[in-house]
Amino acid sequence: MKRIFLLDVLWLVSLCAYIIIGTNITPFHGDESTLLFMNRDYDYQFAERDLSKMYYTQPPLNQTEQELRLLNGTVYKYVVGFFRSLRGIGITELNDFWDWTQDITYNRQTNRYPSDKLLMTARYALVPFLAMGMIATFFISKNLGGRLPAYITTAYIALNPPLLLNGRRAMMESLHVGFALLTVLCAVWWLKRPSWRNTLFLGMSAGLAIASKHPALFTLIPVFGMCGLYALSQKKRFILLIKTVTAGILVMMIFLALNIAWWNNPIGAAREVLRLRGDLLAVQIDLFGGYNGLGDQLRGFWEQVFIAQPQFYEVDGWDGYIGEQISTYQASLWAGVAIGGNPILGVIITLFTVLGIWACIRQTTTSIWIRWFIVIWGVFQFITTALLTPLEWGRYYLMAYPAVGIFIGMGILWIRNRVDAPKHAHIDNP
Repeated sequence: MKRIFLLDVLWLVSLCAYIIIGTNITPFHGDESTLLFMNRDYDYQFAERDLSKMYYTQPPLNQTEQELRLLNGTVYKYVVGFFRSLRGIGITELNDFWDWTQDITYNRQTNRYPSDKLLMTARYALVPFLAMGMIATFFISKNLGGRLPAYITTAYIALNPPLLLNGRRAMMESLHVGFALLTVLCAVWWLKRPSWRNTLFLGMSAGLAIASKHPALFTLIPVFGMCGLYALSQKKRFILLIKTVTAGILVMMIFLALNIAWWNNPIGAAREVLRLRGDLLAVQIDLFGGYNGLGDQLRGFWEQVFIAQPQFYEVDGWDGYIGEQISTYQASLWAGVAIGGNPILGVIITLFTVLGIWACIRQTTTSIWIRWFIVIWGVFQFITTALLTPLEWGRYYLMAYPAVGIFIGMGILWIRNRVDAPKHAHIDNP
């Protein structure tokens, strides 16, 4: 038992190291600049102690800052700000926001490109959260089918090129993926044993997930939906419903505590977030082109999720700016392995995913609530990313990859069990 435990630890530490090592050579993205620009909120709160600069107001004190503050998650601010302060990087050393209407030369000349010290401080502060999400899937898969699917799932995630690329950048993706998967794991624990401690873990992880990036809502919906159904199905439904509601209240408390912009006018801020998100999607589609109908949308989903090649940039011409960085990254050992990689392998990965869903449904050694929760959560990620993503940007599909990895692991476990079944039958009946 001790040897198996040590093997698990060695496996997870090795995968964490792989995720983190490639961070310094990851190609740059302009959104890293914009998010670092907004890290001045940390200084407003802790250095200047002036929260009024962060409140939602109409008209805004600074329109650019207010829009970015409302659109983006706030956990980033605290994580990056804390490590930035440890390294003595003050507000005067923060860059300006990235101007997408201009080229990279202009952005460098106008202080919109972050210093290496600032960029690497932020990246190394954030990438461990991607590793945390990978570790969470180990225990999710282990609860589903044991060590074999746990090892397969974590290998798939740690080597997944789109997850590595986006999770290593100084953006919100590592936080989103990490806390969303931690929320799924906490929900599994809660369904196994709905104690007050697990209720606390569930509420805290879910609150940090939605505060990391708003699309984490698509993880929280199946999580709390299944917990609510479980509570209603049990004899002690009243106390279980109270625990579910308590976890939900904790989510809202954490979200509001970390979103100072909402404090003085939460209803107005919520309405403004919805308006800004609609406007942002409209601008992105207008500038970069959206999908041409449902068929094109499903094609994009399949290529992004099951072929899973990394998308280093979304704006035409950026290969001329970061082409050398891309070449260096791709030539290294740290760029991951596109397990799909081409249409033929993509079909194979798709079939294993479908088989894994079937295996989760049919398996009998795990609680039916946990099995169906993972199936519903995973399929919900597929449906929402396929139907609600308006343009083919790889980073919008990241939450589908952990579901693919978990289902692949369960599919391979099902095949192994089918192969071993005749052997066991022969042993039982010599």
